[in-house]
Amino acid sequence: MTQAPLRFPPMFKPDGATFGLIPALTLLAAGDALYIDPPTGTPESRELAMRFLDEFFALARAGGFAREDILRSRMARGDASPSLLDDAGTAQQAAGHQALIELFRSFGFPAPSSAA
Repeated sequence: MTQAPLRFPPMFKPDGATFGLIPALTLLAAGDALYIDPPTGTPESRELAMRFLDEFFALARAGGFAREDILRSRMARGDASPSLLDDAGTAQQAAGHQALIELFRSFGFPAPSSAA
């Protein structure tokens, strides 16, 4: 069965380049740091990953995302299926562009000055 291509709008477009799923991929990386890599991470890195996940999912819930428990469970199991990225992309869309820009900035990630 062939997976349909993801069709999410670009999130950040610095200098004309598109980084469409960076927020979704960052969500999955934080999940990996929290659930999969704890033996190699520090308590501080796990706390930071948990805070990022909690804040990302709070934004997604506010936008109508209702699969947080499922997505967290799949991340904790180490699921690497293509549909995991689909679910993370849906959470990204629900969280909203401007809210994610603000979230990324609050964690020190570079983000553009506008929500273009």
